[in-house]
Amino acid sequence: MWKQVRGFITTFFAFREGSGNKEMVKKSGVVIVSNTLFRIFDWWMVGASAVLVVFLKQQSFSDVDVFMVLWGINSFIALFVVFIGNATRVDITLMEGVRRCLDAMQEKFGVITSITTIGILFFHFIWSCPSQIYFLIRKKHFLIEKFWVGIILGISALQMVVWTVVYLQGYEWSLLI
Repeated sequence: MWKQVRGFITTFFAFREGSGNKEMVKKSGVVIVSNTLFRIFDWWMVGASAVLVVFLKQQSFSDVDVFMVLWGINSFIALFVVFIGNATRVDITLMEGVRRCLDAMQEKFGVITSITTIGILFFHFIWSCPSQIYFLIRKKHFLIEKFWVGIILGISALQMVVWTVVYLQGYEWSLLI
């Protein structure tokens, strides 16, 4: 069992064969701390977005204007996360590690891995920063690397359609109370 656990950890963190414990602890520590900060920021943005929607609606912004503001902010953050991830080569979203594990599982558990991948993509499409989807799928097709800005903007737009409706409904319901 420990062999499988070590194999999973080695795959997830992309440790090289023969990596020393010190190197492994340092690399995993950097990834874990940066991902924790990323998650805290992600949750903070959910709350900040709700407050922003209330503010914009009180300032008589239209629903389309609210969407545009949320889309702009979400897109900027996602592009920034991709830029930072590419510049530092630190997997702050953990999606590259997830992809490596899914790739390793594909051979042994084909259909189950495909269903798991679809579930992960759906979850991140609804909930998370678009950069997470990018990091999960970017190695699958060369066009993803070439058109990453457009892909991030598109995912962000679709997400913000959903979230603008959710936030606006919440705002409307709050007026009834």
